[in-house]
Amino acid sequence: MGVFCGLVRLVGGLWGIHTFVRTSRPLGDARLREQVDVICAELNCAQSIELRESPLLETAATVGWRRPVILISDTWKTWSRGQIRSVLAHEIAHITRADFVAGVAAQLGLVLHFYHPLMHWLVNSLRLEQELAADALAAGIVGGPRRYLHAIGELALKQTKEPLSWPAQTFLPTRRTFLRRIEMLRDLKLLSGPASGMLKASSIVAVAAVTLVVAGFRPPGEKSVPGGLAAQDVIRNVSVVLSGAAGQQPSGELEATYVPADAVAVAVARPAELLALYLKIVAGMATSGNLPLDLSEDAVPRVLQHCSHAVGVLTGPMDERGPEHAAMVLTFTAKEARDAAMKVLSGPREFRREKLLRAEFEISDRTARYLPDDTTLIFGNEQAVQKMILAGPKSLSALTQTDEWHVAAKQSVAVAVDTTAVRGMVAKIPMGPVEAMFSPLWTAADRQTLGLQIGKTIDLSLMSMAADEANAKRLEVTLSAGAAMLSSMITAMQNGPDNGAGKAVAITLGPVIDGHKLARSGNLVTLNLSGSLESVVGPLTSALSGPRVAAQRSQQTNNIKQLLLALHNYHDVYGHFPPAVVFDTASNMPRSWRVEVLPFIEQAPLYEQYRKNEPWDSEANRKVLAQMPRLFSHPSQRADSNTTAFVAAYGKGLIFEELDKDGTRINEILDGTSNTIALIEAPTTIPWTKPEELVIDLTREDALPRFGFEDAGFVAGFADGSARFIARTTKFSTLTAILTRAGGEIVESGF
Repeated sequence: MGVFCGLVRLVGGLWGIHTFVRTSRPLGDARLREQVDVICAELNCAQSIELRESPLLETAATVGWRRPVILISDTWKTWSRGQIRSVLAHEIAHITRADFVAGVAAQLGLVLHFYHPLMHWLVNSLRLEQELAADALAAGIVGGPRRYLHAIGELALKQTKEPLSWPAQTFLPTRRTFLRRIEMLRDLKLLSGPASGMLKASSIVAVAAVTLVVAGFRPPGEKSVPGGLAAQDVIRNVSVVLSGAAGQQPSGELEATYVPADAVAVAVARPAELLALYLKIVAGMATSGNLPLDLSEDAVPRVLQHCSHAVGVLTGPMDERGPEHAAMVLTFTAKEARDAAMKVLSGPREFRREKLLRAEFEISDRTARYLPDDTTLIFGNEQAVQKMILAGPKSLSALTQTDEWHVAAKQSVAVAVDTTAVRGMVAKIPMGPVEAMFSPLWTAADRQTLGLQIGKTIDLSLMSMAADEANAKRLEVTLSAGAAMLSSMITAMQNGPDNGAGKAVAITLGPVIDGHKLARSGNLVTLNLSGSLESVVGPLTSALSGPRVAAQRSQQTNNIKQLLLALHNYHDVYGHFPPAVVFDTASNMPRSWRVEVLPFIEQAPLYEQYRKNEPWDSEANRKVLAQMPRLFSHPSQRADSNTTAFVAAYGKGLIFEELDKDGTRINEILDGTSNTIALIEAPTTIPWTKPEELVIDLTREDALPRFGFEDAGFVAGFADGSARFIARTTKFSTLTAILTRAGGEIVESGF
């Protein structure tokens, strides 16, 4: 029954390919016919070949022996010239090698010994070996292995369906076979030698030997030895391919992986070191502005926190808009970290998932991601990702094979750019005098390589390689003049009237620029800059935090003015300001003044939702707590925060009198509404609906709570509706005067 089923499958396969031929259409395109004739001459193929197109195939296949037919997909008109030539060369190589006959013979052996797993393995190995041998012959006439791999690889990655019926898969190439070839051809050693004929012969001998051995023809008393020497050759060959054969780079050197040959820019980094610098800057900004350091909403540290290695690639062609394709490779310490990063990078996109080269390949709207293993993510433009998949876990780019690259790769960040590829793009961009001055960096240099080391010092090395000595001298002059110009600009900033962050940065960068080192060796020009980490980061955090703090202060001023307006509207309705703690008349349950003013800040529905006869943290009122209006928060707080950034001036003798249940009237503010604080910004842990305030004790200075989110001071709202910034250096006596409502103190002007 097994032999009978095998024969049915074999006959069905032959009938299936006959059906494919019968349903196909003759191809009379003169260009294709000419290509076939040229390739036949190059491969010494004397047979007459019929060319037909079939809607049932996505690529091409060869059937027949005496009168061979090449079936080609009806989508061939969308292929590039290189793809057409590569596909035809591969199929004609099969005809030259008589692979169809060998395949039929192998299938006959499989029919006889269907029960033996080794027979199945050897037949599959023979079929794959035929494909690889044809690849080797085709690559030799289409311009080399890399060009051939790129051409057929693009076709393989575009295939999305498996249209072949089961019996026809015995003789016609499937998508799985196509992708397996691509996977194995990424180790280009398979295409480097003339051993394909010997491998084919050894594979056929192995199949024949097993056919005899498993049938019982073996020396007396000896166990069956699977495959013999020829089979071992096949096993060894497959093992070499699957092992990757990618050489390990020197210890500590950044490794460029999945980089295609046509990359115009490559960047490799250790994200942990970049993250440390990033967090140091953010922490400096938080300290300088007294801002809470909460990075849980920041996508950058979430992605990089557990990322051990990152590679970014730009591929051509280039135009004035930049590179056409871009993608990156991120390697993580654990699968969970990779999956979390995928959510951050992908956003709400929905991906179509399929298997590709034994790994997950997902596409959504021309964006793709590829998961070659549990800790690696390749993400970016679909075509760039496809190119990276074809490159495999190594670099095919000449940019990463230079001496300069190996110098840069020993640092924290390495970047290489093919300036010859960007010249056309840069030429179309309008330039001013300064940009034109630096134009030799891309017109005289063939490539630029940059290395950045982050440690106790920040060291930057720019290595420019020119095509000849004359261009190298141009580069040297350009960099020297650029350094001199920057030095002059920094000196002007240092001596200028500005005392802000710009001057601080100038003072810091001055010694770095003045201490630059410029050297030329042959056609290579190197510029080195170095500065201590603290001296560089300090002014940088100041420069970044200054505008941020100013914007937040402006937002806080606006918020407190709206709350003061709400207090006055409340006073117009009830004849007094709300007390700090309001008690429900029926249940005597306390609630905060912040809840009480909700109807006056356009939050009446939220006020109605609050149950005044229940505690502030009851199950129902916790739902209100989770909906804190942004007026009560500081701009630096998380969106889901429920702690107030504003408190009342609460204490003995203040507008919000301690333990007062009736509320203060304006006519009770004897010191004047313009001289009396009503609300203050403060970093608290008080939930905004909780009837609790910071008690302000004016009996001694050290008893005052900390107000404000900046080291410089805090925003305060006065009873007349105005808001002012109170400096941290304000005298305690002045604070006492502007906090009390009827102290009779004389308030100093300009506090």
